[in-house]
Amino acid sequence: MQVKVTEGGFDEQQVLSAVAGAPPDLVDVDRGIIGTYAARGAVQPLDDCVASAQIDNSDRSQLAGMAERVTVSDWGKLRRIGFDPGIPEFLPMWVRANGGPRLSDDGRTAQLNDPRWSRR
Repeated sequence: MQVKVTEGGFDEQQVLSAVAGAPPDLVDVDRGIIGTYAARGAVQPLDDCVASAQIDNSDRSQLAGMAERVTVSDWGKLRRIGFDPGIPEFLPMWVRANGGPRLSDDGRTAQLNDPRWSRR
């Protein structure tokens, strides 16, 4: 497989034009705006791709080992971090994956004391 990298920052017009014709396989876009592209049909869930490739989704207990296997360093210099499950921004994702609430049903009270917010 060959990967063509377009240098420079994210160019919304370029990506949306490509989606209309020959969409790219991969786009690096800020997660803060990804929902707007999903609403436009410019991105798709990976469920079908994962299922057809028969990818076994790692559970939380396997992530540390997987992250270590895909991390690449060269002479002590880090070249690639495959996945860092400890990045603080991932905490709400882990809570949701564990079925935990972020807010009360009325949306007025944070649920930070719920045990599913614990990293254990």
